[in-house]
Amino acid sequence: MNKLTALLSGAFLLALAVTPALAGQSSFAVGPSAGTVAAQTITVSSVTSMSDVTGTDIAWVVGTGLTDTGPTTISVNGLTAVPVDRMNSGALMPLGGGEMPAGKMVRAFFDGTELVLETDYTGSDPVGSSKIINYTTPRPRLRA
Repeated sequence: MNKLTALLSGAFLLALAVTPALAGQSSFAVGPSAGTVAAQTITVSSVTSMSDVTGTDIAWVVGTGLTDTGPTTISVNGLTAVPVDRMNSGALMPLGGGEMPAGKMVRAFFDGTELVLETDYTGSDPVGSSKIINYTTPRPRLRA
């Protein structure tokens, strides 16, 4: 385990505050997720509405025992849960299982409707396993 993962896993919260004017330019880094496999929760400092994170990346460590097994939602600060989707052949689709392994840091872009996963540990993404998938900003909303 590297030092950053250890720090995040140790329940220390890292947060980079962004304003709507910085949307698409900054990322939040948050501590480990909690909740259930299919309905995870994360805490992000200074977020009171999902519009606060629209157009930004959110990174977090998947909590112990919370490796996804299929479609998954994330609730930020107890707000309405949003689905986590992934790109597949140029379209968004729900997670299939294993894309968010426990103990790993994942990153997703919030497009205002769903979190689009930008990391993939399954090897099924077009870039290869354990890579950050770089999307252009602003990212278009694509739905299968």
